[in-house]
Amino acid sequence: MRTLGVASVLMVLAAGLGTGCATGKDSPGPADAIVEEEGTGTQDLEGRLAKIVRRDIEAEERAGVDARNEVIRRKPYYFKEYAEFPQGSDNLAITLYETESRSAPYRADVRFPKVRFATKLQRRRETARTDDNFLRHTGHETQAFELRNGRWVRLGSTFVAEKTEQRVDGTWQAVVEQPKVFAEPEDEPGFFGRIFGRSASIL
Repeated sequence: MRTLGVASVLMVLAAGLGTGCATGKDSPGPADAIVEEEGTGTQDLEGRLAKIVRRDIEAEERAGVDARNEVIRRKPYYFKEYAEFPQGSDNLAITLYETESRSAPYRADVRFPKVRFATKLQRRRETARTDDNFLRHTGHETQAFELRNGRWVRLGSTFVAEKTEQRVDGTWQAVVEQPKVFAEPEDEPGFFGRIFGRSASIL
């Protein structure tokens, strides 16, 4: 009887260990859990960043009419400019980069279609104020961001014009010239900086 009892106990233990091993094999281990948490965190960072850019684009669209008459100074020149977004704030391409910096663990680029209207550079403010001959530059803008202390900070932006047109007799006609790049670093506020009174949008 004792022998059978011991054997029964051993069989029960063996069955229990076997079941435990099988369950452990199918269940996610610590490494799987970490990957899942990191993925969710990355999606959250992208979502917050998209919210910042969409908010700024929508604000610029609302301010578009007033911006057409605003004279901008960028030493030693004066000019006027405003922008339109053919696809609104829905078409954002976000590229996230992980860094080795503890203070800024992530960087990101946000790219979206944009149409930039700008007058020629003038030496005198009054000349720029009365100039309504806008060139239309169609292309894409890329904004650079950095995550600092858990918040996205805009570092600057670069707009690449893929097509330039001028208005002739009421219609837009292509201007033959080299592609232009318009950069707005952190210390020179662009559209978004002028709207919000600072060069970076933070959440």
